[in-house]
Amino acid sequence: SAVNASRKLGGTANDIAFKGDTAFISVTKSHAIEVVNAKTGSHIGTMLLSITQDPWDIEIISPTLACVSTTNGDGIQFFNPSSLVLLENVMTGPATQGVASTSSLVFVANSGYGTLRDTVAGAGTVSVVDVSSARVVAALSVGKNVTEVAVSSDKKMLYAYYQELYTNPNAKQGIV
Repeated sequence: SAVNASRKLGGTANDIAFKGDTAFISVTKSHAIEVVNAKTGSHIGTMLLSITQDPWDIEIISPTLACVSTTNGDGIQFFNPSSLVLLENVMTGPATQGVASTSSLVFVANSGYGTLRDTVAGAGTVSVVDVSSARVVAALSVGKNVTEVAVSSDKKMLYAYYQELYTNPNAKQGIV
C-alpha cells in the first residue's frame, strides 16, 4: 500500500489471518509476525519470535488469544492479538505446520518435513493442545507428512491432510 510503500515484510510470508481489520502475517525467515491494518495498510507492530522458531500457520482463537505454528520450533506460540504480547510456547512435535482450533482446543499438524524428520517421535501426528492449560492432552496418529488441519464449521469434526513425498512411487496421500 502507499501508506507503507517502502516497508518490506521480510523473507517468506506463509500465512495471513484476520481479526477484524487487523491482518497478522507470519514471516518465516524473519521469525516474525507482522501486524498491519488491512484497510489502511498502516503497520501496527511486529512480534519477534525466538531465532529457533519459524512462524508458519496462524490461528485466531478469540479476541485475546491466537497461536502460530513454529515449524522449526516444533510447537505453537500463543499470543494476544489485541495487545501483541507473546504468551506460552508449547512443544508439540517435529516440524509443525497447520493449526486449527475450537474455543477450548488447538490442533497442530506435526509433519516431520516429509522424510527429513519422519523418524522423530511425533512425526505424522496431530497434537491436541488444551487452551486453558496450554498443554498437549493427546496425539492423533494421521500419516506421514501431515501438513494441514481444519475443524468443521459445527466444531464436531477434525480433518487432517497428509501427503507422502511424490518421489516415493507408492506414496500415499489423503484426508483423515
